[in-house]
Amino acid sequence: MHTVLRVYKHLRDDGVIEMRHGRGAFVRQDAGNALIRLTELAEQLMEDARKLGMPQPEIVQLIRGVVKA
Repeated sequence: MHTVLRVYKHLRDDGVIEMRHGRGAFVRQDAGNALIRLTELAEQLMEDARKLGMPQPEIVQLIRGVVKA
């Protein structure tokens, strides 16, 4: 499964986002504020990295490196 799709599935399963067919993914109104902020930051990171030409596997590797630190 594609990495981004896997993340969306995890967020959906955790009750953070809801998927709306044909409209995309939305943060649930009842999600906690901290989780909403982290989701926004993750979306911004992905957008910025893509603009800089970083392929998705490198973005994931970068995040994994930060988590291990």
